[in-house]
Amino acid sequence: MPSLLKLAAMGMRDIDCEQIFDSVGFLKEYQITDSLIRAYSLQNGISSYILTLDGFSKAMHAAFYLRQKAYFSVLQNGVDAIRLMREAKEMED
Repeated sequence: MPSLLKLAAMGMRDIDCEQIFDSVGFLKEYQITDSLIRAYSLQNGISSYILTLDGFSKAMHAAFYLRQKAYFSVLQNGVDAIRLMREAKEMED
């Protein structure tokens, strides 16, 4: 969770200042977040909690690429984020 919050803070800083400050740092933090989410799901199984975290991280990753106009990455991560959030919602229903 701290890694996801750091990822969100880095993304919000870029949005607030209308420029990209630290692309390398953001992408490294995304990789850390992604690996932590995978490790958590391997250890604890798939739950709506982990699907939600994964969906949020992929959505932030997609937003990062949207600002850089890398639309293929936006599409791939955005669709994954929506799918994960829907799966999380279905688990809760």
